[in-house]
Amino acid sequence: MAERLLDEVAEHLPGSRIALLAGTGDAPAVVLALVGAEQAPWPDPRTDDSPLGQVWRGATATTGTWATPAGSRSMVVVPLEGEEGRCAVLVADRDAAAPFDVADLAFVAGVTQRLTPALAHALEVAALAERQAHDERVRLAQELHDGLAQELVALGYRIDFTRRQVDRSDPALAAPLHEARDELSRILADLRLRMADLQASVDPDGGLAPALRGRLEQFAEITGLKVQVDVDDDGLALPPVVQDQLFRFVLDLLADARHARGANRLELALKVAAPRVRLRFTHDGESSLPSRDFSGHPLAQLGAVVFIGDASRPGVELTLEMSPADSGTTDRRRSERIPLRS
Repeated sequence: MAERLLDEVAEHLPGSRIALLAGTGDAPAVVLALVGAEQAPWPDPRTDDSPLGQVWRGATATTGTWATPAGSRSMVVVPLEGEEGRCAVLVADRDAAAPFDVADLAFVAGVTQRLTPALAHALEVAALAERQAHDERVRLAQELHDGLAQELVALGYRIDFTRRQVDRSDPALAAPLHEARDELSRILADLRLRMADLQASVDPDGGLAPALRGRLEQFAEITGLKVQVDVDDDGLALPPVVQDQLFRFVLDLLADARHARGANRLELALKVAAPRVRLRFTHDGESSLPSRDFSGHPLAQLGAVVFIGDASRPGVELTLEMSPADSGTTDRRRSERIPLRS
């Protein structure tokens, strides 16, 4: 639906950069669809004073001028109003030498008004699917906590009782029991981390960056590994479904580092220039990542490509890149993602 909307607008506004930014209230603007550029060229509309920022904060459809270091740009900005208020904003800009006029504004407003009900419905359906997925992960985590985790705890108590008896009666058997208890404790700690990962999610109002920083701080505290994190984003958000998949991908990478023999340090660098993403992850332990096939990963279905560094070297280096799909022309690129709101 977003693609259809941008197609119609692009035909009427040649030479324009056009985007559909989804979002409600004070939530970050999500780059839902984009034409004419590989990444959104506008700053965060929540803080920007351009016509885009004014419309995002509640103004009606408008045309105006935006000053950039490369020169002035003419803008046309139209909000999409659903039953509960704004659900998205369509923005287009081009060189101010060819300014948009009242007729351009009227055309864009007419197209958006006609397609808004279908788009708003699609967003609601997607949000419901995301909530259901989160609820299912929480249910599985609770099931593990009430079942397997409790059984392992009970088994630990039985081993503790037995090894106290063995310490007095048969010290030769004590060492294997102590080793078994240590291994059980490690398995239980890992299970608890997995349960926490199942319930973890990215706050749509906070975004991916704070969620990753918080999780990596927790990881460093639990494992004792030296962790370096560098997260850079431009203020425009990735769709929640993409953020969630990236977050869960990083959780899988952390699990690899946690189990990697000889790992002492790891680094994670993430740069988001919506809808483009580049993630680099390294650690110095014996990794299982080079043996994995990521072609079937959900992120691959969203346009991501994963590269693994030279497996002959110590440690591992993994890079993930996500870019808009090339539509086949040199001046027209599009990325479409349905934003899901938890």
